[in-house]
Amino acid sequence: MTKFIYPDIHHAGMSVKSRVFGNAKKPEGLIGKMMAGGMNGGAHMRLAEWGMSHFDIEGDVLDIGCGGGGRFAVTNESTGTDDASVKYAAIIEGMNLYTPEDLKNLMENAGFSDIEMYRHDSKPWICVVGHKD
Repeated sequence: MTKFIYPDIHHAGMSVKSRVFGNAKKPEGLIGKMMAGGMNGGAHMRLAEWGMSHFDIEGDVLDIGCGGGGRFAVTNESTGTDDASVKYAAIIEGMNLYTPEDLKNLMENAGFSDIEMYRHDSKPWICVVGHKD
């Protein structure tokens, strides 16, 4: 009889559930590949497209997740208080939740101005856009 061992979902002291959801933080192994594939091709793509709809841009855009000058946006699939995110934050070690107001304050403290906040009509998605000279 063949026994299959999946070492990427077993970790001393961690439940399988914690290990799977922990891959959202730093995808590793087979589960990590599946997690990253789902992020890149699924809801995260739709979230990025929605976030970019708040910019008047022509042509291609490289979404690298951060920026140093000009326009900067944080798009997130959590309002920071929605039930699903609160549930996952309790499972995923190191996961932090931020409200749009939290992000606005962080951006102001980092020197951004003219900060705009957007919320999706039917999903717990947010987009916070700031400008920096």
